[in-house]
Amino acid sequence: MPSSKSGFGSSSGHVQPLVISVLGTPIPNTPHAVSVCLPTWQDNVDYEEGLPRVHSALRSGYPRFVYHKSVRALFALCLGQLSKPGPGPGDDPEDCLVFPSLRVATECREFILKLAPEGSKVLGDHSLVRIEATRLNGVSLSVVVFPKSLARTAKHFWQHSGEIPSSRLAEFACRKGQNPSESEELDEYVEEHYGRNMSWSSASGARNALRRRISDASGEAKQNVFLFPCGMSAIYNAHRFLRKVIPGLKAVQFGFPYLDTLMIVQKFGAGGHFFGQGDEADLDQLEKLLETEKIMGLFCEFPSNPLLKCANLGRLRELAGRHSFPIVIDDTLGTFKNIDVLPFADIVVTSLTKVFSGDSNVMGGSMVLNSKGKHYNAIFEVVQRDYEDLLWSQDAVFLERNSRTFGDRVQRINENTEKICEFLRAHPKGAFACSVFSSSSFGPAVLTSLISNQSREYITPNSTIARYSTR
Repeated sequence: MPSSKSGFGSSSGHVQPLVISVLGTPIPNTPHAVSVCLPTWQDNVDYEEGLPRVHSALRSGYPRFVYHKSVRALFALCLGQLSKPGPGPGDDPEDCLVFPSLRVATECREFILKLAPEGSKVLGDHSLVRIEATRLNGVSLSVVVFPKSLARTAKHFWQHSGEIPSSRLAEFACRKGQNPSESEELDEYVEEHYGRNMSWSSASGARNALRRRISDASGEAKQNVFLFPCGMSAIYNAHRFLRKVIPGLKAVQFGFPYLDTLMIVQKFGAGGHFFGQGDEADLDQLEKLLETEKIMGLFCEFPSNPLLKCANLGRLRELAGRHSFPIVIDDTLGTFKNIDVLPFADIVVTSLTKVFSGDSNVMGGSMVLNSKGKHYNAIFEVVQRDYEDLLWSQDAVFLERNSRTFGDRVQRINENTEKICEFLRAHPKGAFACSVFSSSSFGPAVLTSLISNQSREYITPNSTIARYSTR
């Protein structure tokens, strides 16, 4: 086994990351890491403001925000094959994005044409944004080619939808006719051998294991569990499916969510309404809206990311029943081990990249349909017809391996959270934080809003939240 200084190997069989504090270093420091080190508060501020000091230092990043080097290589390879030469100097050169299916590429093209800035040439000539098919190393891909001036608009689709090729897919597609380098062979050996992976040719078995694991945790039948390349892809597809179940209507985003969820609601379909506080006052305003307008569906997070607020699901469910709209709940932060929101939802979406995986080296998402929901038959029919399994085989294998310890990981997180909460409650500077949590959030010190009679129903008996609710 390699030395522990290398950061690889452990008694649990998982790849262990190095202690990382250098700006821009992948976390873990392995080829397919999905996190990156921003060690100081100023680094985070400068990243959000787009400062070159930070962005030029990034060796990797979250794949929806930062193109992985293998994905960039795939873009370059496809562009070299498919780009048309411009008529002369000063012409807008072509750029491209690569997607794992024609359906996604078509939706990307439609997005670019819809949101191209005023004055763009493509508004007068739609042929400037085209789709090309290619096949690399046996992988069928759809390439959206567009003027380089629209690269930012195109990336918004990449970021919002999450319907993207993973770094492992890109690496495999680009490897045709090439032998992996010595360093690539070592990386692959370490990730697979010390992780005790299935052979990636057993991907169908990995998918079945993942769906069974989620089925067991959620209490819903495996036929109602669907996998996606990432959590945002699950949200995007929930919105896509509901647009077909209840077409032509706006959606509602209830509570301040992770940014891209709001972008999906606002930029796709008929648009949406945004109730940013997600509190009782917003519920009153939502109730007034519903008296005069039908909606396609309501999206919320429980708890919300990053503010950790919790909507009154009981009241939302009552409104949904009265006005006949489906509810989509994102339970990623709490996980389906700690909270049970399925009885209040028609669809539950989860990012499997975070706690479910736990190793920060693969992305994935899931969607669970509530078979007891009023809209189940209509939603299930659309999903059965239009669902595409775009989770790459190697990613399914890694996600299966990582999630074997999901239950143990949640238990450890719960125990650590309790210790942190006890520390904060006892510390003079922590009293304010606990007070804020108790009045408006899903922190471990929840003492009021979450422990209302309505909210007790959401919490599984062995969770940290349940233990605090009894104090």
